[in-house]
Amino acid sequence: MRVMVVLSGGIDSAVLLYHLKQQGHEVRSLCVDYGQRHHTEVTCAAALAVAAQTDHQTVTVPGLADIWRGTALINDKVAPSVSTWFVPNRNMILLSIAIGHALASGFDAVAYGAHRNDVYPDSREEFAQAMDEAARVCDWKGVRLLRPFMDKSKSEIIALGDNLGVPWDLTWSCYTPGPPCLECAACIKRQEAFEDARAVDPLVATAARRTGVTSA
Repeated sequence: MRVMVVLSGGIDSAVLLYHLKQQGHEVRSLCVDYGQRHHTEVTCAAALAVAAQTDHQTVTVPGLADIWRGTALINDKVAPSVSTWFVPNRNMILLSIAIGHALASGFDAVAYGAHRNDVYPDSREEFAQAMDEAARVCDWKGVRLLRPFMDKSKSEIIALGDNLGVPWDLTWSCYTPGPPCLECAACIKRQEAFEDARAVDPLVATAARRTGVTSA
């Protein structure tokens, strides 16, 4: 199967890329630069694709930053919280771009790394089912939406990634630019998941030594 992977540069999409390649699928990755403050993830996505020997494309959509300027991921003047870290309808928009790219390139499916620990509405199975149905009928050919990690926890995904040899030092989770802050929701969840998986995260370990912060 020819699969277009939405590659954010984070843990889940990185493991997804390696997992689909290990299964023998023909894989291409796509990252969307929408003006996120943590732009390092875009660079990490490209580096992960190189490491995985996968064709990769970055699509820049600068106008999205204006639409989402009320969120903390775009605007550093917005107070961070669970609600302001959420980017409204982001997955639908990013998946729509990937679906269009997949259809134009003759691919069979689009895949994204949603999992059971995700708390946001556009990472839930109900949303994925709706997007899968739309992707199948939005074009004469249609494509499928794959989400093989929907029943897995983040720690289970990390354990799988360890077995697949995912280069964790090329992944990015922090919501802020620069070195990982170790304090935002994404950093905390990352540390907890690595601890639960009994795996070592070289990126966070390095940041902890630099800042003197003890990992959770």
